[in-house]
Amino acid sequence: MLKKVLAALAVPVAVSAAAAACGGATSSDPTSQDDALSVCAAGSTLKGIDVSYYQATIDWDKVKASGHDFAFIRVSDGTKFEDPRFDANWSGARDAGVVRGAYQYFRPSQDPVAQANLLVDKMGTLAPDDLPPVLDVEVTEGLSSLRLQQKVHTWLVTVEAATGRKPIVYTMAGMSGSIGTQFTAYPLWVANWGVKCPRMPSKWSGWKFWQGSDHGSVAGIHEKVDTDVFNGTMADLQAFIAETGGGSSSPDGGDEAGRDGGVDPTQVDAGDTDAGYGYAWD
Repeated sequence: MLKKVLAALAVPVAVSAAAAACGGATSSDPTSQDDALSVCAAGSTLKGIDVSYYQATIDWDKVKASGHDFAFIRVSDGTKFEDPRFDANWSGARDAGVVRGAYQYFRPSQDPVAQANLLVDKMGTLAPDDLPPVLDVEVTEGLSSLRLQQKVHTWLVTVEAATGRKPIVYTMAGMSGSIGTQFTAYPLWVANWGVKCPRMPSKWSGWKFWQGSDHGSVAGIHEKVDTDVFNGTMADLQAFIAETGGGSSSPDGGDEAGRDGGVDPTQVDAGDTDAGYGYAWD
């Protein structure tokens, strides 16, 4: 995913032991990727992938048969480019029995509510066993750290309000200085390629998903593909979905009204002030 335009409900981990095993350390400088805490998997893991139109037509039955149990599927790059393969991938993954989730490449220069509503509209009502939606945060587009954090927050609360699901944040240690330390209550999907144990961004102490490569080879996909792991077993994955609002026909316990159409922009402040949310930015 680390885009080809270039491209915490954490699983319980013995962080100190894992960090020692991986050679990681806690740094007083959260912007330093080299000094960031490294956290290994807690035990068993599941294999998965994340895809977009770059992977062209996918044979999802072969993906499932190859031992890949979950997939994150791109909805769009901001509001200006809707992924032309999303609908086919979204339905194909489910038909093949692959646990699916949707992600959006976040454009900080664009309206976060419009981006969130696009994601919600494209997904429709999530199935009880779908993964939570993902915000892919990997560029600043020149925004200050404070403004980026405000926009990320607006997207997260908009999507959670619309879906009843607690979103996942995809990011990496190199974004620590920009994304800050305010989002560690959200599940982390961390990007860190070619290492034994991924480095943590900001103040996260563990991860749910880890993107370990951007050039994997997977049956059913002719192009190279991002490969991922989930930190746990299938039972753990199902429990995670339930913990983040899935596992029932109506995640928030109420009716389904309005969940297909996103959130009314007049009900969420996407302006320059981002007033009313009680921000406590660093």
